[in-house]
Amino acid sequence: MTKRITISISDDIYEKLQEARNEYPESFDKISKICQRALIEATEKAKAYNIYNHEGVIDGEKEFSKIEKNVADKIASIMSEGDIKFKGSSLLEKVNTLMTLFDNKIEKLKKAFDLHDGKIILCDWVKYDEDKRSETAWCYREGFFQGIYAAYQKQERHNKN
Repeated sequence: MTKRITISISDDIYEKLQEARNEYPESFDKISKICQRALIEATEKAKAYNIYNHEGVIDGEKEFSKIEKNVADKIASIMSEGDIKFKGSSLLEKVNTLMTLFDNKIEKLKKAFDLHDGKIILCDWVKYDEDKRSETAWCYREGFFQGIYAAYQKQERHNKN
């Protein structure tokens, strides 16, 4: 059984589709097939990002107890935007800075390199594509620092009580 959906596209994209359809009719798939493949790819990507991010969060929460307090304080300062230099910064910018500061100081972060290199595969979507492994390894790193920050916040709340 199939379901119908409606999508909206810009005039520019519509014109390009029409040109491609007219120039290469024998090799041009039906638009519904193209959209189906794009939707499948988007859902697989979202699923993979979530898997890798979640793995990072779990590992970050576990790793929190093993890192030095000054390292945890710095991570929390950057993640919470307590450090004025990171006010309004994106998660990408924050994690990029944290990786620069701590990638050699936190043992568990080495897992991100194994994820990138394909030594560890958490879902098939990344198996044969280095670019996908690079993207999801970054999701792991983001989750890792989010996990450390979550554990830090939990400890701070516990210490206040």
